[in-house]
Amino acid sequence: MKNVDAKPGIVPLPPDSNNRKQSLVVGLIVCAAFILRLWNLLGKSLWLDESLGILFASSASRDFFPLLSMDVHPPFYFILLRLLFFLSKSPVFLRFFSVSCGAATLLIFYLSMKSRAHKGALLLSLVFLAISPVMVHYSQEIRMYALLALLTSASFWSCLYFIEKPGLSEFSLFCLFSVLSIYAHYFAGVFILGCLFYIAWERGRFHKNIPQGAWESFRTGIIITALYLPWLPVFFKHLFSSSLEGKHAQSHSFRVLQTLSEYFTQAFGGVVSWVPLEKTLLFSAHPWQIGSLGWISFFLFILILFCCGIHILKREDRVFRALLSILATGAVITLFHLALRGRFYSRCFIVYLPLIFYILARGMIAIPSRVIRLLCMIYFSLCLLVPSLLYLAIDVRDVSLPLMRILREASAPDDAILHTGKFSYFPLKIYLPDNRQFLADTPHLLLQERSLAKSDLISDPRALSSYKRVWLVVEYWGNPAPSDDPDYWINSWLGSDWISANPIFLNMGVKKCALIQCERRN
Repeated sequence: MKNVDAKPGIVPLPPDSNNRKQSLVVGLIVCAAFILRLWNLLGKSLWLDESLGILFASSASRDFFPLLSMDVHPPFYFILLRLLFFLSKSPVFLRFFSVSCGAATLLIFYLSMKSRAHKGALLLSLVFLAISPVMVHYSQEIRMYALLALLTSASFWSCLYFIEKPGLSEFSLFCLFSVLSIYAHYFAGVFILGCLFYIAWERGRFHKNIPQGAWESFRTGIIITALYLPWLPVFFKHLFSSSLEGKHAQSHSFRVLQTLSEYFTQAFGGVVSWVPLEKTLLFSAHPWQIGSLGWISFFLFILILFCCGIHILKREDRVFRALLSILATGAVITLFHLALRGRFYSRCFIVYLPLIFYILARGMIAIPSRVIRLLCMIYFSLCLLVPSLLYLAIDVRDVSLPLMRILREASAPDDAILHTGKFSYFPLKIYLPDNRQFLADTPHLLLQERSLAKSDLISDPRALSSYKRVWLVVEYWGNPAPSDDPDYWINSWLGSDWISANPIFLNMGVKKCALIQCERRN
């Protein structure tokens, strides 16, 4: 039979051909994301949290879980890190694991939405994910955030799969990925709670009985909680030990608004504070100020697209309910947490970026004017790509890498290295494991940091009496406090028995470091 809809001389492509083309495009996007995350992987300094993770994972078996219980994160990533050590302890190799997780997140999200979402919007959202500065940043760190994004995406995929085919294997997959997500990071619990609300909504619609759907979702939550029982006491210890942090002035309404604006800038990258893009594209010198023209214009741009995307998304029915359940749950709990404590870690919001980017892409695709649609795509892509490229091109994390190079060339084997703070001590313990290094005992050190430093921790300069030369490392953030002044450590702490040479200053954004060669007087 003749196809009356086909234009003369044009043979429509079969569905299999379209699927192959789409798979090829997705493969290219994922490969591009992988290559982008590999860029300059070797040239990034180790910073404090990365170093602590490596030292946790390399600790003696008897110390491993006690150290983890002092940290504020669950154990799954550190267990994986410990297993990766059997292959290599190289920081580049350990970062490669995060690179792989970051690129795989795109693939899992695509599989989640492949048969359920608008094809053009889905591909566009994958492009945004591939070049997102936040995703690129945490895909290059020896931290759990890239793994968190991967596991929550897998939880989302298994949740949709379970709703469409509620069998035992589908249910088990959802429970497995959910539990692993929460063992990777506590914030995953908020994401999983949103999935449970979605399950209650869908099962209630299926049974035409909302209480029945809520009961099925509640039973699923109980099973996930039961699988988390081994770590639950430590979770409550972490929760209540830090429950009073940051209250006082931080809970003020202005502080909450300031924090929300920082979340926005860090999540979308267009006015992210750690690169100067706002001066290039958004005409703003201070993105954290509510009155910034660039901040407001970028916010309105995102808000209009988001609202448009939500409106169009109603046609996709089940996907709309899934995204609404997960994002609304996250928004409510985050705002409640901010009201109580006035602070929250914005890096955790990478779990929502795939969903948010899809909504924004859906809003762009729906713009009637082809020219305006194209301009919006180009503008937003630049707002993501330029910060990513700037971040990848320079080392803005820490001064540990250049500091290591200087000390490796200048210090002798019998020299001592004295760190006035943890920010330089822990990374240099990994970079220079054979050098004799000490950490000054200050009130700012946490219990876990004291446990890791062990015999290197000193409070009396007489512990350095056997060394003729000491390299003093004074590292701090922003403007120095009185205890960050190199003169304090040379004159008041080391004392008159030591003389110092001119310091070497290293600056990496807000991180500053003074390296001073001190020698004992004859």
